[in-house]
Amino acid sequence: MKIINITNHPVRTWSEEQRLLCLKELGGDEIIDLRHPNINPMFTTNQVKRIAEEIANQVFEKRPVAVVLQGESSFVYELNELLRKACVPSYAAAILPKENDEDEIKVTYRQYCDMFDEEIRPFNIEIGSDGVVINTTNHPSMFWDEKMRRDVLNTTRAAFVSDVGIPIVTGNMTSDEIRRIAIDCFERITLDFFEKPNIKLSGIICQGESSFCDAFVQLCQKASLPVYCSTSNRIVKTVNGKKASEFQYEALRKY
Repeated sequence: MKIINITNHPVRTWSEEQRLLCLKELGGDEIIDLRHPNINPMFTTNQVKRIAEEIANQVFEKRPVAVVLQGESSFVYELNELLRKACVPSYAAAILPKENDEDEIKVTYRQYCDMFDEEIRPFNIEIGSDGVVINTTNHPSMFWDEKMRRDVLNTTRAAFVSDVGIPIVTGNMTSDEIRRIAIDCFERITLDFFEKPNIKLSGIICQGESSFCDAFVQLCQKASLPVYCSTSNRIVKTVNGKKASEFQYEALRKY
């Protein structure tokens, strides 16, 4: 019984403890890698969909009992949608909080939620240009550079940005807890924020922990709300003999 790993971390880089835990929790006897595709920051939504379809077909050929999936946000969402339709369970690796100053990183696996049957409380939002773009990420808009701010407003045709932030998600949260906080965040935006009169929604940006974002984006799609992720290029620099990564914003891509 195969478990397929579609992440940027091949199984050979896992600790033996992590490998055995994955086999035990996901019910497999073998973990095989399927390379996470290179998602160009400038790819369109349709291009990402086609890549997800190609990977999904490779997954289905192998008939796995589960998939470990993590990586570029829009790709993860698109592939998860295909896996859900085929009833193939998918999981995100989650880092557990450290105890007693321990150095070792411990990982568990959290199943992605299926939000298809969730009931959405009725709300009244006008969608259009010259409205607000909601920033649901770990990067407050006050720290965006001018290129990102200008591009976000142009792409979403918004007049201004409002930061809502992303809930704190810890590794020991269950899938049911992720489901609940995704709904809470969604309702905080759709019911509370838009109680104010004369505010239109131009878009929502969602980026962060994989299982939360996947659940939240499902709710946005179900409600026909425009939701985006930001794309970036990773730049590796050497500082004082150590490699450090910087992420340079490139564009918004609609889920």
